[in-house]
Amino acid sequence: MTKISMSLNTNSIDKAIAQLSALQKKVEDLPNTLTEEIAKDAVNFLNEQYNNTSYYKDSPSKPEITYESTQYGHIIIGRGEEILYDEFGTGEIGKQSATGEFLNYRRQFPLKDYNSGQYIRVDQYGRHYWYYNGERTEGIPAGKQFFNTRNYILNEGIDKAIKKVMGDK
Repeated sequence: MTKISMSLNTNSIDKAIAQLSALQKKVEDLPNTLTEEIAKDAVNFLNEQYNNTSYYKDSPSKPEITYESTQYGHIIIGRGEEILYDEFGTGEIGKQSATGEFLNYRRQFPLKDYNSGQYIRVDQYGRHYWYYNGERTEGIPAGKQFFNTRNYILNEGIDKAIKKVMGDK
């Protein structure tokens, strides 16, 4: 908590005005400072998610996760060849993990339906499959790294950023 005190003399009043001006600037910058802190925390959390995924642990094709400032705040950006497939999964296995709130989240992206495409086959049991690198696959499960990061930010990250920025660690 910032405390400003003064005596009733010109120097003390000038000093209090300067302190109030600095405090006003800090308050005006607060939304940007908070969203940047949230974005940094989200990038760290998201990188942790990818580092803890066995597929990406030692892979040179691990997604690049950054944040950028916009006129509306900050956005988290993930770049990588397979990032959408990993986030949402593919095929029969991916479809099984796309339920509830996650399925609504998936609909925000211009993705084809699960189990669609020219190489999809259906076996005698109704299971969708295709061949990838010569092996039969029914897909990969959704990694949900961005979705989990979104939930982390909503459940913990915002409060953590407020405490950090406001000095209440």
